[in-house]
Amino acid sequence: MNISSDLGLIAPDQRLYSIEGIDESLQPVKPITYSVVKTGIIGITRYISTYWAEKNVRCNAICPGGVENNQNQNFVDELIQRIPMKRMAKVDEYQGVLIFLLSTASSYINGSIISADGGRTAW
Repeated sequence: MNISSDLGLIAPDQRLYSIEGIDESLQPVKPITYSVVKTGIIGITRYISTYWAEKNVRCNAICPGGVENNQNQNFVDELIQRIPMKRMAKVDEYQGVLIFLLSTASSYINGSIISADGGRTAW
């Protein structure tokens, strides 16, 4: 079971991180390393799911969206405009998909990349 991110599926919208009144060259950004690592997790999930399938090893990944964690309200207000459900995830909202994927109820699911982001990557 691997954990990627919605930003493993889509590029970060750097406008979410901009701060009014700061010169453009000094604006904070989501670093490229984050996207590279999260996309790489998707790739390794697919690789492992085929490489070890004959040994009965399954490998899947979830791509969660942002979780409410006392973020700056301006950031949250901007982000939720990009999420069809108009909110961020609550801390306990990913447990169900993890329990399912780790259980025998998902015994034929292998190599899947499951988006759990309130619909953000559907747009």
